[in-house]
Amino acid sequence: MRELNESEFQYIVGRLVNNALENKKEADSGEFSEGKNLAYFEMLDIIKNELICREADIKEYGLDFELDEFII
Repeated sequence: MRELNESEFQYIVGRLVNNALENKKEADSGEFSEGKNLAYFEMLDIIKNELICREADIKEYGLDFELDEFII
């Protein structure tokens, strides 16, 4: 299996961010929606922290915002 290149990974992260924000807008305050929001938060938080540890520019990945303000 080949490795992802940077632009492919940026695209995937961007899709996660967009899906998380869409889920937040459409959330019906039920437990299922809250669980999805938490799952998106956890995934994006891990990715963001790993990028920061590697001194990557989180803005290039669309993660230059406080996740908990927008997702939870």
